[in-house]
Amino acid sequence: MIQKITPNLLDRLEKVAATRRESIRSSKSDIVIPGERWYVSAGGSDDADGMTPATAWRTLDRVNRAELSPGDCVLFHRGDLYRGVLNAKNGVIYSSYGHGPKPILCASPFDGAKTGKWLPTDVENIYVYSEKITDDIGCIVFDGGRSHAVKATVDFKNNINLTDGKPFASWRDLDGDLVFFHDLGGANLQGTEENSTLYLRSNRGAPPDRFFSMEFSVRTNGIRIMGDNVRINNLKVMYCGCHGIGAGTTSGLHVDWCEFEWIGGSVQFYRDGRPTRFGNAVEIYGGCTDYTVENCWINQAYDAGITHQFSAGESGACIMKDVTYKGNLIENCIYSIEYFLGKAADGSERRIEHVRITDNIMRFCGSGFGKQRPDKGPDVHIKSWDHINPGCDMVFRSNIFDRGAHDLLHIACEDAASMPEISRNVFIQQEGAGFARLGVIPTSSVRYTEEDITKSGLTDNVFYSVE
Repeated sequence: MIQKITPNLLDRLEKVAATRRESIRSSKSDIVIPGERWYVSAGGSDDADGMTPATAWRTLDRVNRAELSPGDCVLFHRGDLYRGVLNAKNGVIYSSYGHGPKPILCASPFDGAKTGKWLPTDVENIYVYSEKITDDIGCIVFDGGRSHAVKATVDFKNNINLTDGKPFASWRDLDGDLVFFHDLGGANLQGTEENSTLYLRSNRGAPPDRFFSMEFSVRTNGIRIMGDNVRINNLKVMYCGCHGIGAGTTSGLHVDWCEFEWIGGSVQFYRDGRPTRFGNAVEIYGGCTDYTVENCWINQAYDAGITHQFSAGESGACIMKDVTYKGNLIENCIYSIEYFLGKAADGSERRIEHVRITDNIMRFCGSGFGKQRPDKGPDVHIKSWDHINPGCDMVFRSNIFDRGAHDLLHIACEDAASMPEISRNVFIQQEGAGFARLGVIPTSSVRYTEEDITKSGLTDNVFYSVE
């Protein structure tokens, strides 16, 4: 049942992934716009009316202040970069116009290689940045993603850097090339102009001498969903310390032909001085209906590429219905897809129904910059945790699950009837690595062996091992 993959087949897989990536990156905007069109360009003016390419607005702030109606469409000029956060309003479409690469919505406030100065401190190889960034920084990305820094994630009660387990009392303890500490005055998610300082260790000279660009993933979403029936089409979202797209309970969210890179890594909260970091490319936290993410390329998310989730211990009903994840390429995330629904504290109804996860290519879970997270080992391509996840009509079909640092799946539910159909997928895993945690909670581990796969009932799939 488990076949050793051949070099030719691995090469074909690389080409299939590359073809899908290029198809997504080169996709054109071809959408029906029932309402008004509004244009945004890096060469525009916020004093213009925004109604034609010649009178385009310039900034995300101007877009956020606009009075838009359901059916309207905001079109961003391709090849341009827009800094800030987009507030996506009820019933509005956000897409692109022109030619070239997708427009970039960039949460990084500025390029640290061009703005401000990196000044030497009295500790060799440690530099302090002149500019104040008051929101917690999750990552620093160099040269468009060729390399990145590692965050010193400090447990302030015990004075330990959880990233490497070493003692950490102050920025003077930065250890190793391209490790940074964002000092916000202790266990804070936000600092002040007087109390927010960034330190970076660089063992090969001043950072601007090493890198032509330095972008900061600050603690915010790239796009905030502010209503129902929002469509995000043909945009690229980058450098968000929280989520690329973040939504609470919503209906009709449709994300297609978009790109997401370098998402997450900021501290979500501190509990007794100990930090927890987070960050998903596309997230709904709460109930959802008619939620679709398709034909997107997602690369380098600290947590999940795509997720719908709601935790246990909270009150109120939560229904997750008509969810589709299709045709995506998800690479180098800790979890490619995450979903979970916990038990309500007050006994309210919780339900997941009619979910389709089909024709996605998911590669290298547990890789990417999320490897620096202190909690090691839970990474998989589909992650449900051991929540109750009461579901029906859930189908995970015709996907490629291509290698993971630990396992490939973690799928749990409160009863066997809630397990999804898992069929006609291709599983590829390193020899000696794990396969899955499956079944009724608490889940049990399934090894990547013919005997265990047969026992798990997943024989209607194809399995390959990689030396």
